[in-house]
Amino acid sequence: MHLSSYKKMAHMVSFYEQFFPEDNGIIKVLDVGSCDKGGTYREIFADPRYSYTGLDIHEGSNVDFVPKAVYDWKEIEDESFDIVISGQTFEYIEYPWLTIKEIKRILKPSGFCFIIVPSSVYYGASSDCYRYYAEGLSALAKWADMKVHHASVGGVPETDDVIEWLSEWNDTCLAAQKSPCNDIKDEPFKKEIRVPINDSSMYSFFREKVKDACNQFTEKKPIVLFGAGWVGDTVLEILGSDNVCFFVDNSSIKIGTERKGKKVISLQIYKKDSARYNCLVTASGHASLAIKENLRLEGIECQTLFGE
Repeated sequence: MHLSSYKKMAHMVSFYEQFFPEDNGIIKVLDVGSCDKGGTYREIFADPRYSYTGLDIHEGSNVDFVPKAVYDWKEIEDESFDIVISGQTFEYIEYPWLTIKEIKRILKPSGFCFIIVPSSVYYGASSDCYRYYAEGLSALAKWADMKVHHASVGGVPETDDVIEWLSEWNDTCLAAQKSPCNDIKDEPFKKEIRVPINDSSMYSFFREKVKDACNQFTEKKPIVLFGAGWVGDTVLEILGSDNVCFFVDNSSIKIGTERKGKKVISLQIYKKDSARYNCLVTASGHASLAIKENLRLEGIECQTLFGE
């Protein structure tokens, strides 16, 4: 899971929580596709008034329940949950119209459904089936007879830190409700910003940030990029492939692969020879600061694009 997906799910939950139904003060949440593959949404529901259950088709970390049938969750009674969420999962579901019907069935009256799913980027696995636009995700919810309160691609709330809300996946977000429905005029994401940025004004913004960061290096050494995501891709394009040696990343999914023709290695491997390189952190705002602090504790100097 990427940072912007987590932030968008947390924002939707916070935005609509005043309308959530409650059963004796407890809000029951089902996460469809909950297996921990680089992060989960469980922390969003850490408040004791939430009761979180993770559902997936295979056992694994953060999975509380595996139904016997993929599209027929007979073990779950009708109208059992107040909220159903799903992030970075619907693209892998072969028959999503069956899944959305099950979600509608197990939602309590006035219950909410929040879905986040990519609209772009390469296929990630052999089971990858779909990319969704706002209209397509809305159509699924309407087919299940749910009211669509919001659907957007690359949705961003009112914020000064736009970068943290963006990703190469250009996620589509859906907020839908089972009848009876609230009349909600406002929407969680006020505008849409999509990546890749290429020749846009945002690209110029990145170019200046990269220039400023590189000017902070005290010695001229080969450059490595810490963060193998879309920010790193953009910086690689700005610096030029010949001027970047490799990527460093903390994601076990990315380590050992190649990105844009550059190897992705772990911090453990990098720190053995880190003195030979200038390290530029190519992650979004808060993630950059966390990486910088982690590198500082390891005795590794770096420069960041965002944050102080």
